[in-house]
Amino acid sequence: MSNIYYAPTKLLFDYDIKNIGNLLEEYGYKKILVIYGKGSIKKTGVYDIVINSLKEKNFIFFEEGGIEANPKVEFVRNVLAKKYDIDFILAIGGGSVIDTAKSISVSYKTNIDPWEFNAKREIPKTSLAIGVILTIAAAGSEMSNSCVLSNPKLKMKNGFNSDLVRPKFAIMNPELTYSLPKYQMACGIVDIMMHTIERFITPYESDLADNFSIGLLKCVYKNGLIAYNDPKNYKARREIMLASSFSHNGLMELARPMCFRCHQFEHVLSAVHDEIAHGAGLAVCFPAYAKYIYKKSPIALNRLLRLAYEVFDVKPSIDKEKDCLLGIDKFVEFLKNLNMPTKMADLGIDKSELEDLSLRVSWNKTRVIEDVIPLTYKEMREIYELMF
Repeated sequence: MSNIYYAPTKLLFDYDIKNIGNLLEEYGYKKILVIYGKGSIKKTGVYDIVINSLKEKNFIFFEEGGIEANPKVEFVRNVLAKKYDIDFILAIGGGSVIDTAKSISVSYKTNIDPWEFNAKREIPKTSLAIGVILTIAAAGSEMSNSCVLSNPKLKMKNGFNSDLVRPKFAIMNPELTYSLPKYQMACGIVDIMMHTIERFITPYESDLADNFSIGLLKCVYKNGLIAYNDPKNYKARREIMLASSFSHNGLMELARPMCFRCHQFEHVLSAVHDEIAHGAGLAVCFPAYAKYIYKKSPIALNRLLRLAYEVFDVKPSIDKEKDCLLGIDKFVEFLKNLNMPTKMADLGIDKSELEDLSLRVSWNKTRVIEDVIPLTYKEMREIYELMF
């Protein structure tokens, strides 16, 4: 087993975004593509601050807005078709905007269709530099090497990993998250926790990584509802923002491989149902997955017990199975307090879709996901069934 930790992104915490022009000037970039979501940064004033700073420093810049949740490959194709002359991409937003920037970055100097990277038929060999002004704490893409896109025509959602797409810097100011809708904040909290839990539930123990994971999860469990219910609580929003970045930059998987099982189930859900937010899908997937694997694997049971005792405050008893289920129930209670869905019916998905979902996640019964137990089509279908 080989494991490398590499996290070159510079975090600029509480940095005044009025100085973004100065920062880009220090890096030596001259021609900037600014990308963002569906317009919230214009309502909050962030857009004007950034654009004015670029103008003051006489940057050549272009802009592309309208990026959706579950970002689409077609958006990337449309941007590439305009053949902008740029040397830097500034992403203002959360994971969807950052992943779009990453896709543009690795495709920009090639004639390769961007979906080829996400389909893993091509490996990135070149990239443009990326910087981030983070406005949504969730995906951790601001410090990660991953890039996830949806392809609605194929009803697929795939990711690739490359250190070439790690951002040069990430500007993080908790106040930029104050205006987020509560639903988006809740989805982000779930995503952060799942990035960490999925790295923790593994046959590969690492005292350091395990304790990093437990500490991060305790932090989010403590501050998540505060940040959700009190949008302008600076401390809680700060803790969630930092947890977002460190849950997905490789620190939680030191000395062990990563295998995102619940993410695989969720990617199918939001690929078929584009209206499903990633965090909301994960909230439905994990309780079913956990209730399935603890019975099949002593390793899974022990890991889930640590979460129950050390994160969700379950008092140990002689009945380990009961303790494990109580821990899962405490997490479900946490999700419900965030007004997150916990069953397929909450997402509007009928059981008639069970077979299609199972075939998609199992690649038409050809795929095995290595896990605490191997997941074949049979196990995948049974886990999906528990979600209904």
